[in-house]
Amino acid sequence: MIKTRIIGAIMALTISAAPMLGLSNTLTKTMPSVQITAEAAKSKPGKWIKAGNGKWWYKHNDGTYTKNDWEYINGKWYHFDSAGWMQTGIIRDDGKKYLLDPDNGYMVTGWRKYNNRWYFFESNGAAKTQFATINGKNYYFEVTDNLYDPNYAAMKTGWFFIGFKNGHQYYAYPGDDGHLAKGKVKINGVKYTFHETLCYLIKKGW
Repeated sequence: MIKTRIIGAIMALTISAAPMLGLSNTLTKTMPSVQITAEAAKSKPGKWIKAGNGKWWYKHNDGTYTKNDWEYINGKWYHFDSAGWMQTGIIRDDGKKYLLDPDNGYMVTGWRKYNNRWYFFESNGAAKTQFATINGKNYYFEVTDNLYDPNYAAMKTGWFFIGFKNGHQYYAYPGDDGHLAKGKVKINGVKYTFHETLCYLIKKGW
């Protein structure tokens, strides 16, 4: 499985003051996973500004800026905090987990390794959870009770059990691979039989 690191273009540096609290946010909610697609989004003209504290914000030509919301700028989605600063890293919005590129702040899609964990972000930016088939291979992405848990939506590896009384056992190949075993396979020299499509363990041996 090839997972390509996405490297965004570096935004031009413009030094200025931080956003002023007196300016209002005139944009409506444009969360990409719910109300609007990237193709339909319209950017509000403006320019990127880097403040003295090293943080970025996006000033519209009319003097406003986006706060606590998404904005589609030059073909990419960005999220700004309650003060109007561009965010980076993992964020949570409307019960979903997103990754904003640590260097450039744009919303990540596809495979990405972050803090030594693999995630898969759908085209709307939301992290995939539970079972998924990606490029013909099956995976399982962790679901926990806490959206803030770093393991939430992370790709599982090794042996794991899903369900309780009527649950099943699975095996995901270790390291950066992570896809689920299926059919007749050997793991550490031991033979196992897994369901061909649902990938759960049927029995030890062939």
